[in-house]
Amino acid sequence: MEVLAGRLTRIEMPMARHRDMLASRRFRANAGPRGFTLLELLITLSVVAILIALLTPALGAARETAQRLACASNLYGIGTGLGLYAKDYRDRLPPSYFGSATVNRPQEMMAATIGFTEQVANKWEGLGWLSSRAGGYVDCDRCFFCASHRGNHDRENYPKGFTVGTDRSYMNYHYGGHIDPATRRVRMIDSPWSTIFVTDGLRTKSDFNHVTGANRLHGDLSVSWWRDQNEWIGSVLPHSEIPANQQQTLYLQIWQALVQE
Repeated sequence: MEVLAGRLTRIEMPMARHRDMLASRRFRANAGPRGFTLLELLITLSVVAILIALLTPALGAARETAQRLACASNLYGIGTGLGLYAKDYRDRLPPSYFGSATVNRPQEMMAATIGFTEQVANKWEGLGWLSSRAGGYVDCDRCFFCASHRGNHDRENYPKGFTVGTDRSYMNYHYGGHIDPATRRVRMIDSPWSTIFVTDGLRTKSDFNHVTGANRLHGDLSVSWWRDQNEWIGSVLPHSEIPANQQQTLYLQIWQALVQE
C-alpha cells in the first residue's frame, strides 16, 4: 500500500503543476492586454515628432504649389474678363481712377471700388469693372481672391460681392492700369508680352500673396510665374498707405522689376 501511495503522489504532483500553469494562463488572459511602459511611450512619441518634423515642410511646399496654381487659374479668368471687356469698349482696358495722370496713386490699384472718400466717389475702380455687380465679365468674383492671401481682404469679407457706395473694397490682385505707369500712354488689350496687366496684391506687405514671387498676367493674356529670389518686393512694400509722391517712385520700380525674367 505504501508503494502505491508513493506512486500516486508522484503522478499527482505534475498534474498539480499543470493545473497551476493553466490557471496562471487564464488569469493573464482575463487580465486584458498589457499597456505601454513609460519608455515605450516616450520612444513612440519621439518617432512621431521626428516624422512630423520631416513631413511638415514637404506638406507646406505642396500646399503652396497648389495655391500658386489656383492663383494662376484666377489670373486666366481675369484675363478672359479683360478680353471680353475690351471687345465691348474698342480694345480698351477698364479705367482706373487711382492710375490716372491727375491722381496717380498706384498703391491703391488693388481696389475694386473707389469708395466715398474721394472726389470721384461711388464708382467702380480698375478690375472692379469686371466683377459680377458691374460688368459681369468674369464667371464669378472668386477669381479676385487668392488662397495664399495673408492680409485683411479675404473673400469672406465680401460675401455679397463688391458694392459701390460703401467703403473702398479691395481684391487680392493688383491692376497695372489702363495707362502705362512709365510712358503715361493709354494701353490697349493687344499689348506685348512685356506689359504686365495684373499681378499679385502689392498694396502692403501682407497683400503680397506668395512672398517668394508672383503670378503675372501679360499683355498677350498669358500667365507666368515670376520668382523673387531675394524676396525684394516683400522687403520694400510698406505696411500701410504712403504719400502719393512716394508711391509713384516705389511702384514704378516694382512694375519694372516684374517685367524681368
